[in-house]
Amino acid sequence: MNKLVLAINFLCFVIFSFAPIMGKADMATIATALVSGGVTAVATDTGLTIKNEMTEADYRRVAEGMFKVREALTHKYSLADDLTLGMYVLRYLSDLGSYEVENKDIMALVSGLEQLSGEPFDPEFKTLLAQIERIRFGERKGVKYVKIFTLNREGIRIPLDTLTAGSTGNNQVKFLMVKNKSQIFFSDLVGAKNDQWLKEFIRKKVRFFFFAIKSLNQINKSLSDNIVSYIKGGRPVPTLLIEFEGIYARVSTTTLFKDVDFYIKRAVAMPGISNGQEGLPSFALEARGKLLQAKVSIDR
Repeated sequence: MNKLVLAINFLCFVIFSFAPIMGKADMATIATALVSGGVTAVATDTGLTIKNEMTEADYRRVAEGMFKVREALTHKYSLADDLTLGMYVLRYLSDLGSYEVENKDIMALVSGLEQLSGEPFDPEFKTLLAQIERIRFGERKGVKYVKIFTLNREGIRIPLDTLTAGSTGNNQVKFLMVKNKSQIFFSDLVGAKNDQWLKEFIRKKVRFFFFAIKSLNQINKSLSDNIVSYIKGGRPVPTLLIEFEGIYARVSTTTLFKDVDFYIKRAVAMPGISNGQEGLPSFALEARGKLLQAKVSIDR
């Protein structure tokens, strides 16, 4: 398994916990799994405490949102699809209220989902999950978030040594670091002001001393060409803004900085974006390190 993909999978572990089921289930099945009685049973069986006042109608609304995201996936850019689906799942799981999932619960969840899906998870992936102490879901000032606590107080270091996509061999991702207490925040992008921000995020070039350097601008051109039609068209669900704290990749570069820690700052998930004929990569992110900034769409 490509280690760069493995690392991204790890960051979004819920993606790959739920995606096998999401890929096979219709909306009714998803809704049934989410209704309050089912969630209460899961909470009791695993010892979780979930504080929420959601009704069955609320759970069905969440299920419908997940279903719409799944239906809007391209099935061409599988990694972008997985990241998009997983981030929406995390965002919707945050709707359940304030609760924590401990290591034993995570591994039990993975084991149970392996049985339900009939497909085993990658052993390396499970080894990475075993390094998580607990994950906290919650809401702060109206913003949903996920906080990752690791068994190692410094965090989890994932060796990669993988050439950067599109690289000529000069750039290499050495490792990905998930610091202890790293956080991921979720916001729905709605309204004209957010639409303008989204258009600029996709189209505006990153500059280094007034120069737009190609290696720092890797947003798929088709996204720039079609972002306006996506904004004006009927989106299946609101575009999702994801912001990160404490997650970075160390990259060996040919710049004067040599090794640069690129912190993943933010990303957008845009299920349903297309050129009118076929789906386009739905996930794009921004990272920063030292004086450098980069924007990348996940074109796989």
